[in-house]
Amino acid sequence: MGIYRRLPVVEYPDAAFLTRIFNESTGYEYNFAAGDWAGIPGGGYHFEYLGPDLTMYASATVRTPFDPETHTNAPDTVTLEGMIRTLNQEPDATFLSAMAPYLDSICSSPT
Repeated sequence: MGIYRRLPVVEYPDAAFLTRIFNESTGYEYNFAAGDWAGIPGGGYHFEYLGPDLTMYASATVRTPFDPETHTNAPDTVTLEGMIRTLNQEPDATFLSAMAPYLDSICSSPT
């Protein structure tokens, strides 16, 4: 009798990964940096809206919740802020259609 154990496979999402999975590697990729970004000590960050200041979301020079992995000199903070604002403020009735522009085509809604 043998005991088999599933081991998780971890793959770093670098340019080779993006090319293999999405057939391109020119998009904006971020690494999440854990921290109390919402100002709640010990609370962590759960995609709370941090306001309209784009430098609060991603930066190549200061610590932020999202460290740019690609486009490090020019992260797309406009889209990132818009997605997080929409995630937090859009009413239920229009949430899916409002979030659609931020989601990749592989994330389709069930029929």
